[in-house]
Amino acid sequence: MSSKKKHKITFADSVRDYIRSLKASGRAPSTLESYRSKLALLDEITGHACLNQITETVLENAVLKIQNGYPATLPRRATSMNQYRIIIRSFFSWCMATGKIRKNPSIHLRMSRSATQERTTAIQPNELNLFFAAMRISHHPLALRDETMFALCAYAGLRRHEAVGLHIGDLKHDQKIMIVPKTKSGEFERRVIATCLSKILNRYLVWRTPPGGLNQDLWLFPGRNDKHHLVVRQANERFQYWIQQSGLSPELTIHSLRAGFATRLHRETHDDLLVARALGHTYFPVSERYITLHEDQIRSAIDRIY
Repeated sequence: MSSKKKHKITFADSVRDYIRSLKASGRAPSTLESYRSKLALLDEITGHACLNQITETVLENAVLKIQNGYPATLPRRATSMNQYRIIIRSFFSWCMATGKIRKNPSIHLRMSRSATQERTTAIQPNELNLFFAAMRISHHPLALRDETMFALCAYAGLRRHEAVGLHIGDLKHDQKIMIVPKTKSGEFERRVIATCLSKILNRYLVWRTPPGGLNQDLWLFPGRNDKHHLVVRQANERFQYWIQQSGLSPELTIHSLRAGFATRLHRETHDDLLVARALGHTYFPVSERYITLHEDQIRSAIDRIY
């Protein structure tokens, strides 16, 4: 009488399957590599164990070892450790959903409180007015370009790399939306163009339009030539220049514009789902009709604020 040995699912095999599922869902290559490397480190620390051998205790000890700096000696920051925890929790939740494990060992893995306190300083309404006023009263040749670039962060919640990475054709004025190609998730995202932002964009495009008209494939914010767009470093330098010109706190960063947008939108709507959708934080698999309704709500809320 023969007996078959039960197939043991290794941690490494499960990670490969998980990465494949993320790739199929359209995650960016940089995201895939980040997940793969962090989970590979966890596999190394746990001794390349089978998946069902990873208990809560084993996982807690492994995370503590990573936190203390393994394989280096310097301890990791709380924000960095929270990235590890998010990836670990996501992986084991996927293992549960696909039936690879019966019990989730990461269920009690909590975020670091100190990291949640490291929040970006949100720019206040009066500060935002002073910031843009400094550009509008100046005679700097690039003031309108800079105002438009920062308005995308302040009035649409774009990240700095998303703003500088836009093409002219990404702006769909007839639909009052923009298609953001360089998002953190690696996917194209729709963001609304509220009335306050539309006016600034229109002024800028009129200023930029040559006699022969604009090519829709051109960068919205070109660098030294039309082949390249402005880079984040240049955007940071321009932001610091205008912060100094407006006499605002040097603690403010470009991300403060996005944080201010989120703060005011939430204060106006008290709707977590709407704010998350406006910021492009989470993808919700909903119908096109629901997305259109959401975009109208976001636009209306922004119009009420500004």
